[in-house]
Amino acid sequence: MAGPHGIDDAIRAATSPSWSDGVRAKREILTLLADGEPHGIGSIQRVLHPIDDVPAHLGNRPKIEVPSGDDVERIVTSSHPIIAHYRLAWAATEALVDLITLGLVVEVACPPSYESSHPLLDHDRPSVSYQVAGHGSGTQLNPPFPRLGGAYRIVPRHRERPPWFADPDLFAEDLAELGLDARGLRCIDEALAAYRRGLYLACTSLLGAASEAAWYAAGSQLRHLDDQLAKAIDNESTTKVMTRVCEVLRQQRSLGSVADDLASTSALLRTLRNYGTHPRADDTAHLERYFTEAPATTLLLETHSYLTRLTGAVSSRLASADD
Repeated sequence: MAGPHGIDDAIRAATSPSWSDGVRAKREILTLLADGEPHGIGSIQRVLHPIDDVPAHLGNRPKIEVPSGDDVERIVTSSHPIIAHYRLAWAATEALVDLITLGLVVEVACPPSYESSHPLLDHDRPSVSYQVAGHGSGTQLNPPFPRLGGAYRIVPRHRERPPWFADPDLFAEDLAELGLDARGLRCIDEALAAYRRGLYLACTSLLGAASEAAWYAAGSQLRHLDDQLAKAIDNESTTKVMTRVCEVLRQQRSLGSVADDLASTSALLRTLRNYGTHPRADDTAHLERYFTEAPATTLLLETHSYLTRLTGAVSSRLASADD
């Protein structure tokens, strides 16, 4: 049922959270849970409300008022206070489900007495009330949630440093402008999956593959600035692609040292990838130190910083070329 003037469909579409809503919610949930203490599901679902200045409590039987059918599109938007209330709770709940699935967050048996264990949204099909052109009713949201617990906490091993970087969405959030292809993003996704399972050799090998994908993405954006770079990309000559991208970056004086740093990190990641994918008897025992938890965690953080700097350097070089 679409409701009068399609209002049911409009409400369901407006309350559906965006990808960016979910990413923001994951960051805030991990921040909330960083103390290692249990937090009620109600508090978790409200993490975005104060940030977006949206009411966390709607009062008694709130209703969306729409004077006429012609006003549905204007009034029923994602920013309407009632809709935003449910949209942000939905985003936080989906984010929580992701974090549980990733093994970063666990349910606790006894919710804390000082926090709300009553959810804003759950599997009981909440309804958004409305009145349009004198007709009053409600839209059931039907969120596809599993049964929710009363409270959650971060897993003990991550209490000291909540690993936002272990979530693929959070890791790739700052790399959007680089334009990594589906395979490059998959390498990141599976590298993080390997990290969460303690498979550090697989993790570092996949980070090396993601690094190479990033250089091709950078090269594709800069190829119009250098014929040799375009040729290297067409010939799939990875080493030359990296070399030529660095040369194009160095054409902007302020990026000279950045290009040197990027080249150094890419060389390390390529060495680690080769170590994992091409086993041989060469003296590479010194690399073994990267394949335990602490060094692998540091490498993940450094890789994120490196890919973010590469993204920023490409954007800066493109901006200077347009001046």
